[in-house]
Amino acid sequence: MKRIKPYNTQTKSFAFYRMLPGIITIILITSPVWTSLLGIYEVLLVYLSFISVFVLFKGLQRLTALFFTTAYQKRDEETDWVTKINSLNLKNLPNPQKLPKNIKELYHLVFIPTYKEPLEYLRRTIKTIANQDYPYKNRFILVLACEQRAGPERYDVTAQIKKEFKNQFYDIWDFYHPYGIPGEIMGDACANLRWAGIESSKKLHKLKINPHHVIFTKSDSDGKYHPKHFSALTYKYLTDPDRYYKFFSAGVLIYSNNYWDVPALTRVFSSALTLGVVAEWIYDKGKKQSFSNYSATFHLLEQIDFWDASLGAEDTFFYWNAFLHLNGKFSGEVFYLPLLMDCVEGKNTFDALKGLYKQQIRWGWGAIIMSVAIQGIIWNRKIPLWIKIEKAFGVLARVYNIIMTFSILMAFTIPILNLFNQELEYSAISYNLPRISSYLMTFTVLLQIPGKYFIWKYFGAPPKEKSIFFKAFWWTFEPFLELLLIWTYYLLPRLQAQFEMFIGKKRVKFFAAIEGKVGDEEYYQDSSQTNKDTKNIQT
Repeated sequence: MKRIKPYNTQTKSFAFYRMLPGIITIILITSPVWTSLLGIYEVLLVYLSFISVFVLFKGLQRLTALFFTTAYQKRDEETDWVTKINSLNLKNLPNPQKLPKNIKELYHLVFIPTYKEPLEYLRRTIKTIANQDYPYKNRFILVLACEQRAGPERYDVTAQIKKEFKNQFYDIWDFYHPYGIPGEIMGDACANLRWAGIESSKKLHKLKINPHHVIFTKSDSDGKYHPKHFSALTYKYLTDPDRYYKFFSAGVLIYSNNYWDVPALTRVFSSALTLGVVAEWIYDKGKKQSFSNYSATFHLLEQIDFWDASLGAEDTFFYWNAFLHLNGKFSGEVFYLPLLMDCVEGKNTFDALKGLYKQQIRWGWGAIIMSVAIQGIIWNRKIPLWIKIEKAFGVLARVYNIIMTFSILMAFTIPILNLFNQELEYSAISYNLPRISSYLMTFTVLLQIPGKYFIWKYFGAPPKEKSIFFKAFWWTFEPFLELLLIWTYYLLPRLQAQFEMFIGKKRVKFFAAIEGKVGDEEYYQDSSQTNKDTKNIQT
């Protein structure tokens, strides 16, 4: 049965919505000129004052949230999730009608999209799945979502994976997305995942496995899972009365696997991304969208017709596609366990920084999901009005990059206003506004100092083999490189992506980042007791 999409990319309204991020940015960046011409520049000055306070507030909010996250992570790492699962009576759980009769009939299906990652790279991720403390790994199905255009050597890699791990799981499936399907985007995992999702659905039905009895997980190929990840996920899923209307995710996403091997700007970007993603689960949980790694019932995946290979941004697309199909009743649930990821890395410093820039263009193009969200929200009459308004403003706030436009305005507003309004040059507001904003922004920057504690908490101290200069720079000056990051990797790639969408350019290929180097080092701090407990459970 062909499913009807809750959006239509071929309509004029969709074309307008995809222009909207660029329109908003152009209006804001040119505001010193047009507010002067209209004689309402005071509105812009009030806006800048408000944003100065708002940015400071968000910095304090993030810092406060990180203290809570640290406590929750310690709690969840110490929780014996397996014992809690085994104590459950599935019949007594909320809404048990579609659950299996017992826990041994619950399956986990893990999608791992892959392009040209080497064998060691995939092996590292799969090892952390094989080493889970979850006692029923014989109900795990690994799905290698491969690209046919990666070449014949990809078949050798998947064959070796199957050989090494064949006795660890229920089964390992490999599906090869054909090259050249019209309308699909290359360089984003959505095409691999859509193909693998459809093929997995066929196999599950052939095996007579009920989709309601399957939890799927979309895994990045560079992830290192905490040993308790899937037991925590299973418990959270089973005990949630709204399990069929939620996605589930680890709340502590840390880009630390190769953190010490990448350039300073990449480290600053990765640590800022880590702290932002982690804190958001505390202060903005109700608006949280699926990102990177997420899980849900496989039945939902079939219900929403999997991923859309023509749009990209598979993680946020999954959230909005499910939200629209379920008439606004879809949200996220979290468990605070670490999931370690890779930073973008290259052959040398220049190659690594270029790779990060290209990745940020792809992320900037993720704003196209706003077109899906806005159009779908307007079309869907079953979504309550107050939810429509809240979600519409929420998605606009995500696309409208406050830091990006604010940094430009703070640098150029007063000189441009003085050019058009010469009397302003001698006014009190021309004198005081830059100074007040400067004080607020200085305080915001100083929040990097306590923020460094959490960077150390998640990434550790520099390795012993690093030079004294490296260690001194990392501890003192490196956090302030975020000011440079704002004008480079936050600003330029997003401006480029918004401009391309504004002029109607269609992206058919994105940069596929293959992050990081592979190693077998220990990677969970203070995890000796966790590993010991895991071994005891498996024994």
